[in-house]
Formats: sequence, structure tokens, C-alpha cells
Amino acid sequence: MRIFVIDDDKEFADSMAMLMEVWGHEVSVAYSAIDGMVLSRQCEPDVILHDIAMPNMSGYGAVKQLRTQPRSRPLLIVAVTAHDDVADRNRAQKAGFDALMGKPVDLKLLDSMLKAHQARLAGAC
Repeated sequence: MRIFVIDDDKEFADSMAMLMEVWGHEVSVAYSAIDGMVLSRQCEPDVILHDIAMPNMSGYGAVKQLRTQPRSRPLLIVAVTAHDDVADRNRAQKAGFDALMGKPVDLKLLDSMLKAHQARLAGAC
């Protein structure tokens, strides 16, 4: 799948990108929500792993805009954030995220999410 990692923490973003590549995915990285928006317009991703607390535009604002873009395939957008409580999960869902994962990321859960989405894509012809 084509996965975008959007996070202003360069070390985290680059580490996640390397892991996604090891798992066999095509990965692009953006270090700001605005750059992530531009990237998603240029190349349609299958999955976006998006930080919430970012300068200039929060993940909440970005996901609302991402959800308005026309798409030919289903998109999974996962909030990946240090802010992980019930209120954060509710706010993320209302904003348009499909899921929220706290940092550090539960890699088994992420892997199962990605596999489930990949199966969805295979059936979405």
C-alpha cells in the first residue's frame, strides 16, 4: 500500500517510514500538515498516519480537509499522538480519523489495522 507518515517529529516520522518500508509498503513522509496536504493531492495514499499536535495546522484541521478530497479508493487515516485518552479519541473520531493510536505505537495493532485495510482495498475493485 501507499502510506503517508505526517509528523513534525522527524525522528519518529522517519522511523515509522522505515518500518513501513520493511513491512513492504511504499512510503512518503511529510513533516508538516500543510506539506502532507500537498503530498496527498499529488499522489493518492491508501493510509495516512497523522500526528495531531503540529505547528501551523493541527491534525484535526488536516483530516477535515483530507476527507473533502475526491478519492477513487478507501482511505484509512490514523491519528498517531502522545495525547491518548477518551476525550482525544472522541475528538479524533468527530474530526474524521478512523482510529487513534498513542505513542509509542502498538506495532501489532498497527499491523493488524494495515492488513485489514489492505483486505478492504482488495475487495473494493
